[in-house]
Amino acid sequence: MRRFRVLVIELVAVPILLGWLFVNYPEIFDVSIPWVALAVLWHLTWEFVLEANAFKNTVRRVAKKAGAMIWMCAFLMGGLVSLAYLASVRTGLRILAQVHEQHLETLKLTFTNSPALTPDRKTALQKEIGRYSAYLKKVGFPSLDPFPIIGTRPGKPPDWEDGRLDIGEDSLDDTAAVRAAFGMYYFTHQFVWSSKQTGPEKMSAAAIYNVYFLESYVGKHTKQGATLDERWEDALWDIREKFEKQMTDKAMYLGFSKRGEIVKREDVNTYLRIMVESGMFEIANNKEGALTAVREILSAHGLMAASETADEARPKTPARPAGRPPTLADLFITDFPNLLKARQDNFSLKSNADGTTVVIRRQVYMDFGAKAQFVGFYIPYLPAQDQNKVLAIALALVDAVQPTVETLDRNVTSGGDAGGVVSAKDLVFSGRVFLYHEQPLSNLAKAKIIEAYEAKHYDVSLRGLDYAALAVAEWLRKNPH
Repeated sequence: MRRFRVLVIELVAVPILLGWLFVNYPEIFDVSIPWVALAVLWHLTWEFVLEANAFKNTVRRVAKKAGAMIWMCAFLMGGLVSLAYLASVRTGLRILAQVHEQHLETLKLTFTNSPALTPDRKTALQKEIGRYSAYLKKVGFPSLDPFPIIGTRPGKPPDWEDGRLDIGEDSLDDTAAVRAAFGMYYFTHQFVWSSKQTGPEKMSAAAIYNVYFLESYVGKHTKQGATLDERWEDALWDIREKFEKQMTDKAMYLGFSKRGEIVKREDVNTYLRIMVESGMFEIANNKEGALTAVREILSAHGLMAASETADEARPKTPARPAGRPPTLADLFITDFPNLLKARQDNFSLKSNADGTTVVIRRQVYMDFGAKAQFVGFYIPYLPAQDQNKVLAIALALVDAVQPTVETLDRNVTSGGDAGGVVSAKDLVFSGRVFLYHEQPLSNLAKAKIIEAYEAKHYDVSLRGLDYAALAVAEWLRKNPH
């Protein structure tokens, strides 16, 4: 019976429980690790010490002499052992952290020959940049490869260009200034920008993200609220206080990881808002409650007005039966409700890479008011063995764009509005292509797709499950349970 208990509880039930907790509540693990370790140590103590016959015989002899006091002794002994275990666990974790710090200190940066970069300063810069880079990597951000060459410039403010970061000579001994300089270099090079966004807008988005993670790193924020950037910094800190550091850090990263799919938003305020909302939607268990709280905080800081008007960059949730939020397939059909569409649901596409044939949906959107048309494709969910072929399919579709326009608009002769009737033959292909994909794509895969479509002078927009998540969030807001 004992073997059965060990098999079921220790080898099956406990790992399943821990796995379920990790998937559904990842934010609890940092604080719970010492207690999990304590439970494991007590379990081992029970199995190998308390269950031993020699220990039981000793306890029986002591119990006869001590009488009722044996329970008080057992309580005190158990408490002392628990404290000793906790202290040893915390010591072990601290040693592991120190080993990790020593590993970070081996980060090798390349420096210029600036006289201000003394050997001690080089060592300090390697340690500080290494620690902060490791913090960002732990949150989920990719490491820089390669790291920039570190140089100096007169005064305090830093300056940077591709492959080089110059830190102000008056800031070299200021660890906060060093982190801020490296953070600005990092985020300005990691963000994806729209060609229509100006230099100041790009700097604003990068600076807001940089300030949040600098402050989250040290756990301190000073409220200001004067400029738009400062209102965002205050709002993000309020969100952090609401949902705590680990969850907010992760949500900020998850939203940031979707930047390539929402970059078409030219308004940086909306760009940031969608990133924060989509990240929080992905990580929160109570998605509706989390989004409501985030929007209340953003509204309190005056950050909602610029992004209240939705357009094609944000999904419009059509009316549908209560209890069924929209799927990505629904959105492919219902997006752009004011345009005339011609759709084919059984288009067979053969991948150029491996000859795979998959049946997809395609449609042409006809905007008679603007005398323009564009194309959309929906790549369905593929079986597990074919999931790595999504990239090949997306790349193969680049050669199906023009044939789709030429084939599907044949069934439409004319259309228009109060301004008059326009012949379908007069519609000009705008070059816009929308790819709806059920499987996630890596940043590298997205870059390859964008490059392939740009080579044909197409403006491609990728819409995946995170895009659908925004529509679901909007549906939940309009259909509270």
